[in-house]
Amino acid sequence: MDFLGALALGIVQGLTEWLPVSSSGHLALAQNALGDTNVAYDVVLHIATVVVACVYLRCEMKAIVFDWLAGVRESFGAADKKAALFGKKERLWGWLVILASVPTAIIGFALEHYLGGDDFTSLAIVGAGFIVTGVFLAATKLARPANRQIGASGALAIGTAQGVSVLSSLSRSGLTVGTAMFAGASLEDAAKFSFLALVPATVGAALLKLGDIGALASSDLAGMAAGALAAALVGYACLEAMMRVVRGGRLHWFAPYCIALGVGVIAWSLL
Repeated sequence: MDFLGALALGIVQGLTEWLPVSSSGHLALAQNALGDTNVAYDVVLHIATVVVACVYLRCEMKAIVFDWLAGVRESFGAADKKAALFGKKERLWGWLVILASVPTAIIGFALEHYLGGDDFTSLAIVGAGFIVTGVFLAATKLARPANRQIGASGALAIGTAQGVSVLSSLSRSGLTVGTAMFAGASLEDAAKFSFLALVPATVGAALLKLGDIGALASSDLAGMAAGALAAALVGYACLEAMMRVVRGGRLHWFAPYCIALGVGVIAWSLL
């Protein structure tokens, strides 16, 4: 892939990773237009935007990691092990992020390895995914987010939504944030937990594609670096925009765009 093409893909990834419009679907369309499909590029660009999430949520991540470790350490000598492990929100969230990663890994692995191939990213399937995403986003207007703590069932539901979103053009952020909203989480918690749950999922995917990424770096280091930097810079601005969208309960605003894009892509595939 040429330098400008890699840069363009990075900008597309940054614009669409956090907004509920499916970065994978937009990358599939962009790569189709460029005539160059490379899974390793997708993984590198997703890593770049995950780094953005780690920077943006650095305080939350630091609190969760250190509190979770402290809770595990305290549980060995505590009379009330449950309180030691889960008594604080940060400790609970540490376990819930791990729990959410289980269905994500199982579903993502199954879909990637058993439903892959050219048909997996065909324009018709990409278009259908955009429409499904749009319908789900429209349905979030019916959600009644409260201030309920995310629990085990909510984490499993969010992890399942994240796993299913490996399918092209299903929005990971849209599905996971919307699922958390339906579970009764506050709007702030719905967004933050969704973004935190993305970190282990992306790291795991990157480890599975490590060989491909190494080959890409050796053949196109400049393009890969440019795309990753563009994805990170644009992604940071869009992550802040997404937080404002979620806090305002406006996830459904993106439904018309996704549905219209899906119909257009399907029509294009039939030409």
